[in-house]
Amino acid sequence: QLPANLDPLKADLSDDLERQRLARLLQRGLNTATGYVLPLGRDDLGERWRSCSWEMRRGALVLIPGDAPLGFRLPLNSLP
Repeated sequence: QLPANLDPLKADLSDDLERQRLARLLQRGLNTATGYVLPLGRDDLGERWRSCSWEMRRGALVLIPGDAPLGFRLPLNSLP
């Protein structure tokens, strides 16, 4: 399944940057993880770091479509 923001029929293949972007997405593979996210926060006293599991609506963290790094594409409004 292609990313939501990618329509290969509308891609401007005469544009070098668009062609490179499409090739990069397809070469990486559509089922390959983009990266990993570790939720961290301070404890109530602010003395230690803590982490927990996030329960996601879709069962997995789905990034906002785009070419920006993972940290800029987190769906902050849907995180617990």
